[in-house]
Amino acid sequence: MASIELRNIRKQFGNTVVLPDISFTVREDEFVVLVGPSGCGKSTILRTIAGLETPTSGEVWIGGKNITQVHPRDRDIAMVFQSYALYPHLTVYDNMAFGLRMRKTDEATIDQRVKEAASFFELGDLLKRKPKELSGGQRQRVALGRAVVRHPSAFLFDEPLSNLDAKLRAHTRTEISRLHKRLKTAMVYVTHDQIEAMTLGERIVVLRDGLIQQIDTPLNVYRKPANKFVAGFIGSPAMNFVAGQREGGEFKSGQLKFALPQTLQKNCPEKIVLGLRPEQVGVGRGQNGAVSFELVVDVIEPIGNELLVYGRAGDQELIVRCDPRTEAAPDSKLPVFFDPNAVHYFDAGNEASLAQA
Repeated sequence: MASIELRNIRKQFGNTVVLPDISFTVREDEFVVLVGPSGCGKSTILRTIAGLETPTSGEVWIGGKNITQVHPRDRDIAMVFQSYALYPHLTVYDNMAFGLRMRKTDEATIDQRVKEAASFFELGDLLKRKPKELSGGQRQRVALGRAVVRHPSAFLFDEPLSNLDAKLRAHTRTEISRLHKRLKTAMVYVTHDQIEAMTLGERIVVLRDGLIQQIDTPLNVYRKPANKFVAGFIGSPAMNFVAGQREGGEFKSGQLKFALPQTLQKNCPEKIVLGLRPEQVGVGRGQNGAVSFELVVDVIEPIGNELLVYGRAGDQELIVRCDPRTEAAPDSKLPVFFDPNAVHYFDAGNEASLAQA
């Protein structure tokens, strides 16, 4: 097992700076997820750790050693890609054994490790098959098994579940979590899927345009986003944002007007953005200081255990997560409310969080 540390990593291609300055550490037994929109630098960070990209400046340390200039094959890292990258002419057994044979590992050890991994990933009955005879989920498990048999110091995952359907993604997520629990090895996982980030990561690194926006546990990132970008990116459906301004000790936006929390009465900017998660908006008439208003319903999405209502309050579009028994119809008016002391506020200028729920 080994920790992974990035120290002031900068990466540019020509005049394009992809990573201005990235620094973070992954403990030797930690599962860290890099998440962010396409083009934010996630895969470049992963490839830099693996040695597939050389940083323009900065250092990569693994297990207390500077390996910035070390060849990828000598870094003792296993990487699982979005594409399965299996050899079509080899059996499942031989695909999983290939890396060990390249390292001149004895056949008895190879056989033991391959069968252990096959048992863990439920591939025991498929060892004699070739990739074309496998489903997408089975191929992905073979790719995971091939990484595991090496007993590497760390694992890197580059969106390994993107090619699977929803049911298989959920199943394979569970397998990866079980794998980390069993091996207790440093793992860095890249995804743009916030569900994967929230369910897999012990810590999440949220990226935007090559810059780290926040590093924290999944729940803290969700409950206490550092800025408006993080708040809007993490959470599904996305957080509702209402732009407004402070007038004395009140927030005002169109017909919406209410007293700001005491914590925001001082040193609060004039331009503020109110952040409301869909589940923070209740249905009915609020009491005890709640802010009440009416939502003109546009679209209703029943999702079995909940109801998503899309509507308008003035010129502001909002999404509300409701009980599935909520009576609502398009073009009707739905009374809703929220607690102004239990929502989020952001500086409209620099988008930094002013207070968190």
